[in-house]
Amino acid sequence: MVSIPVKDKRYQLEIRRAIKRNAKTMNMTIYFNGPYLYSYSRDGQYIKGDYIGKKEDWRRKKVPRKVQAAALPFTTESVVRERVHKIESEYSSGERTLG
Repeated sequence: MVSIPVKDKRYQLEIRRAIKRNAKTMNMTIYFNGPYLYSYSRDGQYIKGDYIGKKEDWRRKKVPRKVQAAALPFTTESVVRERVHKIESEYSSGERTLG
């Protein structure tokens, strides 16, 4: 959704996909959860990702103010609902596939 670089880290606000499968009918239900904040940093050749959490966890985990200010507008319910609707339409039209 949004990516904010601060010093040697990059903070990203992400919506995650979860799939629930019914064993009897073989139907799948797709759920979208979030937005969650993650921090990514490079350790030599590896990129390390750390889960920070939802908006309520940001202060406790000492997220920089710059990140909080930039990410906060993307956590409103209307913006999240709009993004999830866009992703759902991409899955239903075949632009995105499960995998």
